[in-house]
Amino acid sequence: MLCVGHVRRACQRALAAWIALHTASAFGAEAWPLAVPRREGVAAAERFPGARPVSNVAVDDSISFAPEGAGEPLQAFDGDDTTAWRGEATAREWTLTLPFRRPVHVGWVRFLFGDDAARGVPAEYRVEHQLPVDGVCHGWALWATMPHARHLDRDGNQFAYGPSDLHAQRQVLFSDVEACGVRLVITAMSRGAPVVREVRVYEGASPLPVARGDSKVGDERYDTMWRGAGPGPWTLTLALREPAWVDRLRLVVGADSVTVPRDGEPGRRLSARAMPLDYRVETRGDDGAWVPLDEASPPLARVPSVVRELPVRRRLVRFAPRPVRELRVVIPRATGDDGRPSDTATPVVREVALYAADDRRPVLPEPLFISVNANPALAAAAYRGGEAAASGQFARDVHHRLRRIVVGFSSDTRWPADAAIPADDGVGRFLQVVDGDDPTLDVELLAAQAPPPFLLLSGSLDWEFDRVTGTYAPKKGHVRWNAGADAASGDRGMGQLVDVVHGRVAPMLGFCGGAQILALLEAGGGDFDSVLFRNDNSPIREVIARGGVFERAWWSDPPESDADRPTFVFDPRDPLFRFSSDGPARSTTRAFPSSHGDAVRWTAYSRLTRLRELAHTTLCAPWVRAAGPEPTWERGGDRCVHVSQAFRATGGPFPVVGVQFHPEQRDLSRVAPDDPDVARGDALQLMANAVDDVVVAWLASLAR
Repeated sequence: MLCVGHVRRACQRALAAWIALHTASAFGAEAWPLAVPRREGVAAAERFPGARPVSNVAVDDSISFAPEGAGEPLQAFDGDDTTAWRGEATAREWTLTLPFRRPVHVGWVRFLFGDDAARGVPAEYRVEHQLPVDGVCHGWALWATMPHARHLDRDGNQFAYGPSDLHAQRQVLFSDVEACGVRLVITAMSRGAPVVREVRVYEGASPLPVARGDSKVGDERYDTMWRGAGPGPWTLTLALREPAWVDRLRLVVGADSVTVPRDGEPGRRLSARAMPLDYRVETRGDDGAWVPLDEASPPLARVPSVVRELPVRRRLVRFAPRPVRELRVVIPRATGDDGRPSDTATPVVREVALYAADDRRPVLPEPLFISVNANPALAAAAYRGGEAAASGQFARDVHHRLRRIVVGFSSDTRWPADAAIPADDGVGRFLQVVDGDDPTLDVELLAAQAPPPFLLLSGSLDWEFDRVTGTYAPKKGHVRWNAGADAASGDRGMGQLVDVVHGRVAPMLGFCGGAQILALLEAGGGDFDSVLFRNDNSPIREVIARGGVFERAWWSDPPESDADRPTFVFDPRDPLFRFSSDGPARSTTRAFPSSHGDAVRWTAYSRLTRLRELAHTTLCAPWVRAAGPEPTWERGGDRCVHVSQAFRATGGPFPVVGVQFHPEQRDLSRVAPDDPDVARGDALQLMANAVDDVVVAWLASLAR
């Protein structure tokens, strides 16, 4: 049976009804089991209150049915991480279904799998949704795979992506579909049978249906787009199916984020390809008059003496309710493929969505991850291929990690670890790159996006902290950097982010040098001598003279060095270190990739009272100085010093975390002699835990 043309919907109903009559797996709405009451208190704990509350509909008996069947599937939807659905060991495919009583606009889905990284986490799965028919849910309706919701974590390139038998327990899907049910179909395991502890489903606001206009911007798909034709100016017009009072507009503009060389000085600044410039948005109600929507004017950066448009591609514009029948975007000019304004460039708009004022649900958009090159332009320029290549390498590291945690992240093809993957229309869906010393990276850029992007600050290249940026005389060709200076100053630091860190304006995770800079920014940006030190207990300003200062555990190290890896002692109560869902929690690991000579001083926490240490190592060696910035003690004839390895900022709406090691890079293929084999997945698990913490903070912020 082929469904085409104007009879498609009726044909779909007929086809679905035929399937329901001829398959044993079809359910009528009346055939769904009666709801099994959830445990008392669970539903309340799964809510994010606020002006636009959001909650996990999987534990809401008024919205979802409690599934029954083999393996007690309810335990995957009960809001309790300690219970689990366990698949049959002899099966070859496993399915969990959560039906809804009414259509739900599925926004975000959080998964908690397995007992640990090696047990019970699927290697391959897909997420399906049941299609509403004429806005009504029917048990016989068809199922379809959500866009980009096929997750494959069995890549053969273990050097880039990590061990193929270990997987992140916590994963997330950012969706945007109307559904009468959600179905998880697990198609492959690395070992054993699947364990599903929780599937949490969050309902977002539904965009108002569009009657006419370019369907490519009203289809809730990032990888489709409208592109202006011919010379400008250009006008994109959409008409709603029915007039409505509207109070929110979602805009996704531009083809992709890029960086371009800064005029007359080292470094690069953030821009975008095919980005509309100077655009204006207007609406028209039943009275026929076009009215400007001033709140939708492009956000501006107010760098001293310069006012220019910010390269914000993803916007959620909020405004006082107004009647809308049509909306138009008028674009006078655009940037070209190089990110610079051009008279011959044509603009791209990827998505336009309007939301009814009486829809109290929050908009749950796809969030953005920003890979921040936390290095001075002078040092990055010396990197092979220049600053753009350095930034690209950091982005590729982040990409190969997040593709294992965020379902569909592989659809963003600009920064894959596999350079053979060609770029396509999905570029820039999740990840963009910015330089830390770019003045554009400021509160204004982050606040113009909802939710604020997740900033991942890279590790450091070879340079030294100092009060003046420039070359470093004691070491030819070396660079010194005043990292705490404002990016708009002559020293070109990252001090413009002090307010971001102090206000916890956006989620941030710093690796190694990025963590040191986060601590420096928390201290106000200037006093790096009292915040940082060398691992040999020497001042931060001195040049490292010997390699033994480095605490090291690297994937390229020979097997005979495995026993010399540093032992990380961490707080197992912190969500960052949730490495197992059953059995006793570990408090040590030697499986974090690490190679660093600088660190945050342990004594600095007494002054940085809004930072809490989460992990540390003890470095004992003949070259540790007895007299230095930090207290030391003797053990076995060596001097020992406390090296802080991780911290979390307290207070504020978003997590700010620094780790001295490199969980964003490749996993260690072997474990140290006293580590369990599953510790090989600790770095991946830490990244997944960090993403999950940020997702929770995003949900709370969008509810407010």
